[in-house]
Amino acid sequence: MLLLFMSFFSACQTAVVSRPEPTAPRIPAADALPRISASDTTILASALLNKFYHVHGYAPVWLKNTGRMELARAFLGMLESAAAEGLRPEDYHCPEIKALLRCFTDYSLVRNPALASQAVTLELLLTDAFFAFNTHLAMGRTPWKARDRGIHDPQARLRLETLLLRALSQGKILEMTRAWGRNDFLYLGLKSALQYYRTLADRNAWPLIPNGPALKLGDQDPVRIPLVQKRLSALGDYQAASAGTLYWDENLQAALKQFQTRHYLPPTGRLTPGTLKALNRPLPDIIRQLEINLERRRWLPPDLGARYILVNIPSYQLQVIENRSTLMTMKVVVGKKRHPTPVFAANIEAVVLNPAWRIPQQIVHQEKLPLIRQDPFFLENNHITVLAGWGEDTFIVEPWQIDWSDMAEWDYFKQYRFRQEPGPWNALGRIKFVMPNPYDVYLHGTPQRRLFREPDRAFSHGCIRVEKPLALAEYVLNDPYNWKQEWLRETLRLADEETIDLAQPVPLYVTYMTSALETDGLLHFYPDIYRKDKKLLAVWKQ
Repeated sequence: MLLLFMSFFSACQTAVVSRPEPTAPRIPAADALPRISASDTTILASALLNKFYHVHGYAPVWLKNTGRMELARAFLGMLESAAAEGLRPEDYHCPEIKALLRCFTDYSLVRNPALASQAVTLELLLTDAFFAFNTHLAMGRTPWKARDRGIHDPQARLRLETLLLRALSQGKILEMTRAWGRNDFLYLGLKSALQYYRTLADRNAWPLIPNGPALKLGDQDPVRIPLVQKRLSALGDYQAASAGTLYWDENLQAALKQFQTRHYLPPTGRLTPGTLKALNRPLPDIIRQLEINLERRRWLPPDLGARYILVNIPSYQLQVIENRSTLMTMKVVVGKKRHPTPVFAANIEAVVLNPAWRIPQQIVHQEKLPLIRQDPFFLENNHITVLAGWGEDTFIVEPWQIDWSDMAEWDYFKQYRFRQEPGPWNALGRIKFVMPNPYDVYLHGTPQRRLFREPDRAFSHGCIRVEKPLALAEYVLNDPYNWKQEWLRETLRLADEETIDLAQPVPLYVTYMTSALETDGLLHFYPDIYRKDKKLLAVWKQ
């Protein structure tokens, strides 16, 4: 157990505490930092606090002069508005700080020895709130072990101790904290939506729409139709020009189609049971979903760059972003539930034309080997070559030379490797995008074009199949003199594998956002295909 002692001295060398005031340590903090306790409030960043005050001789930094007391009150106001960022003010000791600041309406009271314990507590809580709030704004509030880990380095140093001293000395506590804010459409769209749905919740304007038969164009229902009109109007999908009608008209049908599109439902314009369930979804559930996705945006770097590619797994969509404008959008196929596509950040460094596919051992073992045993021509028909040896000693093995039925399955992988040759049959399609990452995942085309017509496109083993690989290749190569689409097509006809390194790597972010503001300017909700929302919510409830 660790004891943290603090004694405070005024600038005019007047002692404020004749004896150091101890605060005892308790439980470990998020990400394994020890916690201490100030008064009855658990402090999160006790290891950081201990180091900070030890370096500075346990002298106060907040309770130093009248000006800093005013900064403390301004900072409290910022903490109390943390809900606007999808965070919880109570995580930053707001009630306790507010009560203590009320005790110290006059700075002279801070130097009163009779109030030494309260002064120590206020000092600790303010510093802990600064460290915790800035950490959460910079990189999220979820413990590292419970988040998607492919984006942010938890060891990245925030230098909060230096930031706090500079912010206090320059009187810019609010400006420096706001510097962590995100200004892209992902974050700002979610933040605006969160505020609006909270307003709806405060107005208590969310009456339940009763169950009943499906409603379609021309149907009448004096009870449910006005409620549907009111709900869609509140959500911005319905213009009130024909409000008050008791039959399902074309305006209401169009409004419901927009609502259905935004909620990843078939846009039929009919009030089906699935659509009714979405309309009746409780506001607290929607608000929590928006908070979850704001948190996920904080796992990404604050600045995504001027030019980047964004893949969102739940929406099965890829966007090319440049200077905050979406230049290109295309469908993608992502991993199945048992082979989920990971969340990660990487740089696209090269484009491979006519790629060969080095088939992973697990896929050979689980999927290809049974087919090889059933069909002696499977390898030939699918243009798969069997290789043995390594490096310069690599050689091709004819399938008839192998007794497929007489070997233990895993013995194959000690001797043989399997490669699907380039061509229109290749599982990678005609183009592959190289982006080094810990998961060995990449973007590529596919010969299975029909999959892009499916609304739910979780069919891969984890890699991301793109709808328009040729257009994407032209964009990332960014070399119209040498690699126009026409010249890319000409090279593809040669059928030889060719790797083209990018002159300037393009950042790629593979995200998992179940709600987002899209290019149509509307807030969309997507299915939680890997149940990540539910898992994150369970972590937050712990």
